[in-house]
Order: sequence, then C-alpha cells, then structure tokens
Amino acid sequence: KNEQGKTQVVKLGLKPDQKDSLEYEFAIALRIDQDHIAEATKDNSNMFNMPFKITKEVGEKIYEWSSEGIDLEKLKDELISSITELATQSENHENMFKELHSKINNVPLKNVKTKVLERMKEMLEKIEVPTVEQQSENELDEEQTELFDEANPPIANDFEKK
Repeated sequence: KNEQGKTQVVKLGLKPDQKDSLEYEFAIALRIDQDHIAEATKDNSNMFNMPFKITKEVGEKIYEWSSEGIDLEKLKDELISSITELATQSENHENMFKELHSKINNVPLKNVKTKVLERMKEMLEKIEVPTVEQQSENELDEEQTELFDEANPPIANDFEKK
C-alpha cells in the first residue's frame, strides 16, 4: 500500500540481464526500481550503503571514483603492514590481533577482504598504548602480587598468637 492507502504494484525478483560474451567484472552494480531508487547489489567503491535516488550527480561521482585509479593491491599491502605494526605495540594489541585473526580462521592476511582488514585496523587503533608510568605501575603491581602468599599473608606473621 502507498501513502494514500491504495494497493500498489511493486516489482520484485528482477535479475540482471547479461550476455554470455560479456567478460567484465563489474565494480558497481545497481538495481533500480521504477521510482529511480537505486540499491547497490555490488559496490567496490563503498559509496552506496543505503538505497538512494539516482541522479546525474551520482553518475558524476561514479565517474570520478572510476577515474582515480586506486591500486587496490598497494592499499591492501599498506593495511597489512599497519596491522602488523599495530599488533606489536603492546601485549593488549598482540592479544587483540590474535583474537581477531582467529575469528577469520587464521587465514593469511593477504587473502582477507579489504573491508575486514580495515575493521581490524580500526579495532587495533582503539587500544590505548600504556604510558611508561602506567607500565611501571602495572609491573610493580605484578611484582607485589607475586610476592604475596595467600596461604601465609605477611600481616598474619606479625600478629601470631602466643
């Protein structure tokens, strides 16, 4: 039903019509309805996350994007090196990297999709690197914890009953 409450025909289940001799891999594929509302069925540009009304400006935006000529392999290599560098910044970073990498079945990073790599990098960047003061406080706390014997606390020795 439309805004006036009347029943309206909506087309569903349209499949792309592609000839057998077409040998191209599409970077962007849009499904457009009769109201000129487009929905991305494939989008390597990451420009179209939601359905939108297709206009001349959208076409210009696609043209500009396709003219940029971004080297995707170089971008992926840069992401991998950033992730690798971030993973060595602290123990927390290393643990987070191991956890994230295990969630993708420890697939080599070279074989992981760029969007997943970007998300991994974002998550690693959110982890704060402890300052020198925080590290020394943490080390002191750990040393004190190691010295403490739960079975025989130091205060108990001072107040033994005779």
